[in-house]
Amino acid sequence: MAAPTRAPAAAPSQATPATSGLVSRTAPATRTSVRDQARRSHRRTEVRKVWKSILKQASVRDVRVHDARHTAATLLIEQGVNIRVGQRVLGHTRVATTERYTHVSTPLMRDAGQRLAPALWGHPQ
Repeated sequence: MAAPTRAPAAAPSQATPATSGLVSRTAPATRTSVRDQARRSHRRTEVRKVWKSILKQASVRDVRVHDARHTAATLLIEQGVNIRVGQRVLGHTRVATTERYTHVSTPLMRDAGQRLAPALWGHPQ
């Protein structure tokens, strides 16, 4: 039986005056991704400026937006909000992400201990 033949490899695209320079015709995404990165960076800078202004007006200590998201997630859980609702509020695709954002606080730990004691010992502590 004869060995299967392979089609010849495609020749690399030739640069034309319109595509010569930093970006080749084979990688148009590079130009877009660099532009998108610049836009995202500018947007992040603007968000930071607005955030800092809000904190100053509210006389609240300086924290990152990211830290505030963790705090919001924890407060939602402490208030008894279902984790799936917190997921939607925070805009997370996966509930596992929301779980990573939440932190177990001392009051929640105390409450868990108070609920567990009667189950373990048969009487309230």
